[in-house]
Amino acid sequence: MPQFSLRRLFVSVTIIAVGFALISAKTRLSPLKFASPSIELILLLMLGASLVGAGIGNLFRRPMLGAIVGFALTDTGLIVASFFTQAT
Repeated sequence: MPQFSLRRLFVSVTIIAVGFALISAKTRLSPLKFASPSIELILLLMLGASLVGAGIGNLFRRPMLGAIVGFALTDTGLIVASFFTQAT
């Protein structure tokens, strides 16, 4: 059973909140279509997911592993979404 210090918990919650803020800023700035997203919106999504992963990994003392997993999952999702979406 993991034991969290209060400091590590507060830092993780802050990192996760910043990550979700970046993801929500991405969804507010772009419409729900995948026709031609700009590079800034893609970077916001990838950075936000990496921060959420780092915050979750920080609880288990593995923030870099969490950031890599968050980045890889987002990158895979964007590749699959762009592959299966037809540009009209």
